[in-house]
Amino acid sequence: MALFLVRHGRPVVVPGTPPANWVLDLEHERDVAELAARAPWPDDAMWFTSPEPKAARTASLLAGQSVDVVDDLREHDRGVGGWVDDFHAAMAEAFAQPGSAVRDGWETLSETRRRVERWRARAMPDVIVVEIDRWDRSVRAPALAG
Repeated sequence: MALFLVRHGRPVVVPGTPPANWVLDLEHERDVAELAARAPWPDDAMWFTSPEPKAARTASLLAGQSVDVVDDLREHDRGVGGWVDDFHAAMAEAFAQPGSAVRDGWETLSETRRRVERWRARAMPDVIVVEIDRWDRSVRAPALAG
């Protein structure tokens, strides 16, 4: 069994609205449909999505059907602090320090990873997670502590 993790399509960014509430950009739905037409996943694939509107819409377009919602698949929780002007710098800091909450109220990236991995271990215990680093294309099977 293979596990495909697909990032949501481009959302409509609304400053002042938590990212978890953003919806999929309607203009981007065509791109998602084109990806679905080239689908590398099997026809009998199992689909899961976070509860976020942008993710649920992306998943349903790719799957061609409704998709099971899993709260633990929600994105990195950045609290209710509102718009972050230096978002890219803040995320670079978070990746450099995955065990630290780099802004008040933010979940650490280590916590995000553990949350998703706990769900994967319950839902798909036979799946081995292999990561392909998008920057250097290295492949590794990460050690994930509970």
